Amino acid sequence: MKLKIEYLLLIIILLSTITFRLYFSLNTESFKSDDSYFHLRQVQNILQEHHLLKYDPLSYGGRIIVYPPLYHLLLALLSFGNVILIKIISEILISTLVVIVYLITKELTGDGKSALFSALLSAFIPGLISHTLNELTVYTLALPLLFLALYLFLKLENRRLLIMFLVSLALLSLTHPLVFIFILVMLFYFFLIGGGALNASKIEKEAAILSILFVMLVSFIIYKKAFFTYGINIIWQNAPLNILVDKFKDLTPIDLVLNVGIFSLLLGSIGLYLGMTNEKKKSVYLFSSFMLGVLFLLSFRLITLSFGLVILSIGFAIFTSITLRAIYKFLDVSKIGIAKNIFTIILLVLFIFFSFIPSYTIAKNSQSISTEKLNDMLWIKYNTEKDAVILGNLQEGNLIKTLGERKNVIDSNFLLAPSPVERINDVRVIYTGLSEAKALSLTRKYDITTIYLSEDTKKAYNIKELNYAIGSRCFVKEGNFYVIKC
Repeated sequence: MKLKIEYLLLIIILLSTITFRLYFSLNTESFKSDDSYFHLRQVQNILQEHHLLKYDPLSYGGRIIVYPPLYHLLLALLSFGNVILIKIISEILISTLVVIVYLITKELTGDGKSALFSALLSAFIPGLISHTLNELTVYTLALPLLFLALYLFLKLENRRLLIMFLVSLALLSLTHPLVFIFILVMLFYFFLIGGGALNASKIEKEAAILSILFVMLVSFIIYKKAFFTYGINIIWQNAPLNILVDKFKDLTPIDLVLNVGIFSLLLGSIGLYLGMTNEKKKSVYLFSSFMLGVLFLLSFRLITLSFGLVILSIGFAIFTSITLRAIYKFLDVSKIGIAKNIFTIILLVLFIFFSFIPSYTIAKNSQSISTEKLNDMLWIKYNTEKDAVILGNLQEGNLIKTLGERKNVIDSNFLLAPSPVERINDVRVIYTGLSEAKALSLTRKYDITTIYLSEDTKKAYNIKELNYAIGSRCFVKEGNFYVIKC
């Protein structure tokens, strides 16, 4: 009976998470960021052309696209390109983390209360809400697959779960390079248990070796051209230096507090310490290795700070269960009957103040693509020639090619993109320069026919208009656009 109540509470947490996410996600017709429209274009191409988009004639005026296929294929198959269905599927996918975290923490602690609370905590992590709510992002599939693979690695003795482990790892390999975190976790795991406290089983060693070889093979097949072009620098995806500095920043305590949440950070840190010092279980060693692996990647700037903190925050939520189990054990020893109930109430109150309210605030204040910008994309679609090239800022390139259905000059997908650094500098000159002759030279360089000057671009470049276009016969203003006549 107790187990049935536990499962019922887990279902309630899962449904509450999905409801929370869908409430905010379906409240707007658009996605939150320009990057979402990169994925939407891939889905649309699969449905319309019946194949993966390997060459995009609209991105950078035409370039090769390299991206794992599974996420886009899955969305195309389940949504038929309907934006509402895509949003629902995305929010359900990321919400499954709740169940996976519960399974992991139940394996770690054997305590139902602690596992349920960790599951609840994982649903309302501020950083996770910020980066995945109303976003069409591959992480909604990749993160659940990563943690599912880690959980199933602990169950390799069960033949059915062994097959599920291999399938989950294969799916992750076809979804995102996040799979390399799993490989790094394996290396740290065998290093930690190599101290002699525990011994790795034969099947664990075989599964780890097979996983490494399989991941390397699949990744080479997918990223072969990029590997040959950039070598080890493929890690930074050909991104310009100023963007690298912004994305691959140093980890600071403030970043941890804002993204993880002070409550989860405190309890998770204590749990991590207790686990590494007092526990002699493979599950604890595995997820300690996970935390060490992510910290290693962040320390050497091999992963973006924002993404690294999202993954780390889930790890802290998992280790919170060890802290809670220790506290509940202490309260059992104290033999004060009401103490456990009082502590549970305090725990829920702290959760509301330090996890739910910050997550709710982030969700409520989250800005989606404005109606004005969506209308501007429709203007592009219906008022420009099919072969027109539209200039927008870096965070508008995917919108221009997906909703406007026109060629852009630059977008945020840098891998194998032609000369992104040069293009970023040229775009800045076009928007901020004073010389009409220089601007015309650059527009001819990229065959630009229309310049889009949105409110976001004005803020990004601290301008109100194109200075050289005032009184010009070559740059004719039409709403938020400058049509090039020369």
